[in-house]
Amino acid sequence: MKKNNFKKIFLCFIIAAAILLSAIPLQSRALEPFDVYANAAILMDAKSGQVIYSKNEHAHLPPAGTLKLFTALLAVEAAANNKVSMTDKITVSSDVKFDLSRDAATAGLQSGEVLTLEDLLYLMMVGSANDACNAVAEFISGSVSDFVTLMNERAAELGCTDSNFTNTHGLPSGNQYSSAYDLALIASESLKYPALVKIANLEKYTVPATNMSEERSVRTTNHLLRPGTQMYYYKDAIGLKSGSSTEAGHCLISSVNKSSMSVVSVVLGAVDVQTEPGVFQVQSFTETKRMFEWFFKNFQYKDIIKTSDLLASVDVRFGKGSDTLILRPETGFKLILPNEIDPEKVFEKQIIFILPGDETGTADAPIERGEKFGEVTLFYNGKTYGPFALIANTSIKLDRGAYILNRAGQSLNAAWLKVVLIVVIILAALMGVLALRVSSMKRRRRREAARKRAERIVYRDDEEAED
Repeated sequence: MKKNNFKKIFLCFIIAAAILLSAIPLQSRALEPFDVYANAAILMDAKSGQVIYSKNEHAHLPPAGTLKLFTALLAVEAAANNKVSMTDKITVSSDVKFDLSRDAATAGLQSGEVLTLEDLLYLMMVGSANDACNAVAEFISGSVSDFVTLMNERAAELGCTDSNFTNTHGLPSGNQYSSAYDLALIASESLKYPALVKIANLEKYTVPATNMSEERSVRTTNHLLRPGTQMYYYKDAIGLKSGSSTEAGHCLISSVNKSSMSVVSVVLGAVDVQTEPGVFQVQSFTETKRMFEWFFKNFQYKDIIKTSDLLASVDVRFGKGSDTLILRPETGFKLILPNEIDPEKVFEKQIIFILPGDETGTADAPIERGEKFGEVTLFYNGKTYGPFALIANTSIKLDRGAYILNRAGQSLNAAWLKVVLIVVIILAALMGVLALRVSSMKRRRRREAARKRAERIVYRDDEEAED
């Protein structure tokens, strides 16, 4: 009987625990551990640069064909600045195969062949043609070497501190390297140009016939964009560029714009693994896909501060109908955070008041709505965000009566102070004069006493002489 009761109690406990666990919201559960199987990887918010996931993100590694994205970016930037046009016709030079190995992928461009800049970008980005990179570089800068100089200068402007480029296409080169972080910066910049995104996101393209070639049909080497490869295909993926070499391994730059979040990913130095006899899985694609799935399952944009947040207040002098000013952020601020994180509980705030010309901690009316009176700085997980301006939430008019009375009181106080100072000065002067007169009288008395003593001595001397 006792055993049966124990079993019933234990069973009830298990059922209750199960019900309790199932009732816990998904977003309150801890973030699952995650790791990318590659030499380096990163997932970055394309808008803010916030790093969501990283692994060896600053390691110096060969970029392989992902470097073509940077070459294409510089070409599109030149077009955006009206230095060139996407419809410009380019005559291929005899140096188009400069620095290309025999096994390098090419479009078979020939010296004297004429193509538009746009078609060369399709061959480069969709077909991964290395000779197209050199043709574009010569057109933009006059020579491949000058274009490489431009690449390094522009990379520095973008904040790339872990990169050194020596060619336009990413084929193995002695002192050429980049990092997952730097390539993510380049990818984020690339997403600002719809023309480049369109090219980088195509599964296939046919370049029209030229003066020296029939039409060329190319297909992307980025399997995230190819619906036929279910192992790799990710329907929300946007571009951007794949690459591989014996030295670099398998590399991929990709992006997704979904659920109001735009992120870029970089995977460098992935491998291919055999899943069954004769079937190999290229992990630059599977790891990127897995990283996207992990991210959208576990993260979301969260408001850290909103323009409607009332964060602080200050006392107001001479305010008509109000003696308190409420401050709110001038701009909102969002971050991508794990679902279970509550910003209110983990972010620390530091508020500094800015009250020009006042040391009493109060603000003087009149006050205009939107006027700046402080700043707020946020701290989370060892990082600092801000400062963000704090502004007046409402306008406060001047109470002229209170202001005039205050000024009158100040003036009166100032007048009395002057009177007191004058009286003190006069009294001090009188006391000084009195002290001088007393001192003079004492000196005269001493001299008179001395004279009388001297007369008495003379008188006595005369009497003694008569005796």
